[in-house]
Amino acid sequence: MPPTIADHLMADPRFKDLEQKIIAKMLQSQDLNEAFEHYKEFGMLLPNWKFIFPVNNADKPGILANATFSHGAAVRSLFAATHVHVWDQDTFLETMKTGSARLPLDYSIGLDAQALSYLAPFLKDESLSRIPPDFIEVFNFIAQDNVNVDPIPYCLENIPRMTDRAHIDEVFESLLAYHRLRTIDATHLNNTGKIRSKLSDNEIVAAAQVQVASMIDECGNPRFLSPLLFRHSVIYALLLKITSIQINSPKQGLKRKLTTLLQFMDEDLGVVYQRELLIANRYFHQGQKFPFFNTIQGNRNGKKMLKDLRSMAWDMLHVRNLEGAMTSKTHKDVRYFLPAILTFDKRYIDVLEAYPLKGFAYNELSGRIYQHYPSDTFGENTSNFEDELYSRFFNGNAIEARRARAEGTSDKKRIDNIAGLIENLEKEFLVVTNAI
Repeated sequence: MPPTIADHLMADPRFKDLEQKIIAKMLQSQDLNEAFEHYKEFGMLLPNWKFIFPVNNADKPGILANATFSHGAAVRSLFAATHVHVWDQDTFLETMKTGSARLPLDYSIGLDAQALSYLAPFLKDESLSRIPPDFIEVFNFIAQDNVNVDPIPYCLENIPRMTDRAHIDEVFESLLAYHRLRTIDATHLNNTGKIRSKLSDNEIVAAAQVQVASMIDECGNPRFLSPLLFRHSVIYALLLKITSIQINSPKQGLKRKLTTLLQFMDEDLGVVYQRELLIANRYFHQGQKFPFFNTIQGNRNGKKMLKDLRSMAWDMLHVRNLEGAMTSKTHKDVRYFLPAILTFDKRYIDVLEAYPLKGFAYNELSGRIYQHYPSDTFGENTSNFEDELYSRFFNGNAIEARRARAEGTSDKKRIDNIAGLIENLEKEFLVVTNAI
């Protein structure tokens, strides 16, 4: 088949800039109809790109993304709407041909340590006759055939500690509860109000043993553990810096605070994270009124606050992992993977809801991703100095310099650098908070 016009365009070295503009135009669409029209016009130039949009109109078809339960628990994805809609070349062509499209997908809800600890007591003993209504609501949701749960957030938090025998035993008990949870007998639950697994006890034990063995292996595998701890350390370092900036000078101007933070991201971390930047903006405005940070205050127990910040870093890392997980291909027949998190923590729910994505795009071959937030790049109240910050930290030279530094630094050097940085940041934090 001879090359098409699209082939010629994509072969042009300047195409990358055009591609970027088309993707931005798609993600900034006001609604699905506008996105559809843009895709009709430019979709042939984006053969490997997939787009995910929140669906705010209840009449529009979509895929389940979020759920809210009556007593505070929630399932949250990276999108604000209850459903999402997707576009790619296969979906578009099917829609144009038949008026609808088949969407092979996986949808999975991750459980963090807190969620599993809340649910576990009701999963250990089938004789429990009274389960609180809010938990019954959660169990009924999970028992649906189209809902899967996974323990990935819980496992990631606990893998680094799998050298401790007592901790291994705790993890094993939690994973017994998880395997009962993922195999709830929905009919039995509806008929009796009691929880029973579709698996036998021996099958549940065997599944938990396999998973514990895998976690122990991963704990002893530097190729797995080092990148995990590094990603957590970057977020932890960022939270240490954000809280030190705010607590040290709560009345300092927003521009000064954001500039200090961006300079730290650019020079010390070598990466600029927009979601964390938006969260920092809100914290700089609200201070201790921002629920996620309300345990981090001056004149408090220093060890306890550092422990809280490490836990908060896991929370933020789980959110960041959702973005990466959306690019996963879990099965050759699956076109999309939509991850979410189940949590009972209202402070965490607030963070998950604070800056939802308005659009998400990724290239299934290269793994490149684009996110579009409904707010400005730097958050609220930054219009007077946004251009100045953007030109300093997001211009082509700044981005290229960060990339070059990252490529020129070995993994060992990067890990050593972050360890030394955290040591200094913890000292700074304990001083500015006057910790006891």
